[in-house]
Amino acid sequence: MANVGRHIFRISGTVQGVGFRPTLYRLARDAGLGGWIQNRSGTVGLALEGEQEDIEGFLARLPSAIPVNASISAITPQAEEPIDHISPFHIKESGFDEQSQVTIPADLAICPDCQGEVLAPADRRYLYPFT
Repeated sequence: MANVGRHIFRISGTVQGVGFRPTLYRLARDAGLGGWIQNRSGTVGLALEGEQEDIEGFLARLPSAIPVNASISAITPQAEEPIDHISPFHIKESGFDEQSQVTIPADLAICPDCQGEVLAPADRRYLYPFT
């Protein structure tokens, strides 16, 4: 691991209430990256830990891999630092920012995949009313 660091970003757009955090969690884990993602008063905070080329590849794939009802208006770098230990990627509890810029998506019909989850007794989202 030659060029290992932590890069922190703020992502704005329609990024809350559309499955954005679970999607980025899955993508980051698949890419072998550590770090975290967190809802932050209308934006999302994202920390990526890993080699520079892996982080750049993740960010390049991101716009085409987000949920269909999500949109990214900006990815703003917040910090960059070297690290000694890469933490497993995880979803942090929601936080608060002084400057709120909430983009609320329109009410959406349930998609076929989500409907399948809600109606499958073996799924952890079985009969979950907020899907």
